[in-house]
Amino acid sequence: SIIKTHSFKTLDLDAPSSRYHILPVNLAIVEQAAEFRANHHTSVGESLIAATAHVHKLTLATRRTADFAATGIRLVNPWERPA
Repeated sequence: SIIKTHSFKTLDLDAPSSRYHILPVNLAIVEQAAEFRANHHTSVGESLIAATAHVHKLTLATRRTADFAATGIRLVNPWERPA
């Protein structure tokens, strides 16, 4: 599988040494996404991303931390300079 990222890099997910992992959307993620959407009015995409991070206990790296803050997931903006 080949994926184009927002930075226009191409990721070859079939490469044996690939360091990228695709996390499937399962029932737990769908249920959490529905809860985020209902409680925080996040978009479908943002809800699924936040729910995936929440269910897998991951930190989401994004420039758009404000879009996900209400969900309570762990966030980091890797482009932001430390204070």
